[in-house]
Amino acid sequence: MNKRTRWIIRIAVIAYLILAYLCIHDEFTFLILNTFLAYIPIELSFHINAQSPQKSWLFWILIIIWILFLPNAPYMLTDLMHLTLLDPYNWNTGLIRANIGLWANFSELVIAALTATIISMWGIDHVATAITQRYHYGKGKHFLIVNVILFLSALGIYIGRFLRLHTIFLITPFWVIKPLMTMWSWHMIAIVLMLYFVQFIIYIALMIFRNNQAQH
Repeated sequence: MNKRTRWIIRIAVIAYLILAYLCIHDEFTFLILNTFLAYIPIELSFHINAQSPQKSWLFWILIIIWILFLPNAPYMLTDLMHLTLLDPYNWNTGLIRANIGLWANFSELVIAALTATIISMWGIDHVATAITQRYHYGKGKHFLIVNVILFLSALGIYIGRFLRLHTIFLITPFWVIKPLMTMWSWHMIAIVLMLYFVQFIIYIALMIFRNNQAQH
């Protein structure tokens, strides 16, 4: 991703946050914070490549920080559950209401969720490529790294959505140890695997589109 595209993304995020602050309804104000948190791993991924950071220990620290913040982006897919707050149906006619406020909130939520997720999938492939190129790994290890990151991201989404533990809690780790130790169950694993699968399909679709574009 070139510098121009990165700046377009940065400006678009700022414009979206301003628009959301000015226009969004009370029950959807969570989008402002969630969008900001979702952008952090995207910005971090812009600063990771095979040559940068030059020092190996700094390279891995940046990747670890990126992984810790990464789930905030695809996490926004779970915010789509809040579409139920829109009460879209006219119960007299059974038809969806043509209400401007309803469709504005719908648009803001869907745009934020899909954009954050798609760009974060690019970030996952970009970081995996940086690791494989830096250490001269093959395509097999690249695919393995991608899937490990996708699983960790799914785990992070689960922790954020069901345990309500956000990245900010990392500064007080003693608060999160017990919930993390006691969350494990077959039910939890099933949900994590579904979250992983959703991300995997989006990632594969993005790679198919990118490879198809490269062939033209």
